Amino acid sequence: MVVAKESSVYFEKLQINRERGTFSCWKSSKFYYESAIENTCMISVYNEHIYLIGGCSLFFKDVDTVSRYEISTDTWKVMPTLNQTRKFTNGCCLDGVLYVVGGVIGVDLQVLGSIETFDVKVHDATWKLIQLSEPNPLLRGYCVVVPLNHEDIAILGGSNNDGDDLGDIAVYNIKSKTCAIVSEEGPFVFW
Repeated sequence: MVVAKESSVYFEKLQINRERGTFSCWKSSKFYYESAIENTCMISVYNEHIYLIGGCSLFFKDVDTVSRYEISTDTWKVMPTLNQTRKFTNGCCLDGVLYVVGGVIGVDLQVLGSIETFDVKVHDATWKLIQLSEPNPLLRGYCVVVPLNHEDIAILGGSNNDGDDLGDIAVYNIKSKTCAIVSEEGPFVFW
């Protein structure tokens, strides 16, 4: 159970057993957000809103859906969809902009090397897709993403298309839209 600030609103993580595995859904009093298969969607928080981004449905279909929960009113809003479906992605919110990094797609778990951004402060905003040129240090799923400062985001570990665990740290600069590996080895394996 996730308690949202000091309100009586809560999210309950429901476990549903099916033939093919264990599923999770986030449930509040008024809404279900499907995030089948444990931890496939990204969760981010900004200004008393909780964003649930991507993942896959209870029927193993990759989704591009985004939903926002407003804590003060106990309401959900369907937000504009991502440009591409993503699961096992991660990201962060930096100065009111959501950054969704990498992830995987399809049953063969092909790794994505793109970033999507969404400015939550702009009315009628849409997701912007950022593709990086090769070699692409963002080509990874299952990573951890944290803001470093107002211009840089760190991407730690993850896994590539060969299934190799990555122990490096990449830094993405939001102004120049460039990414570079800053540390080749670290103790990062996130599964």
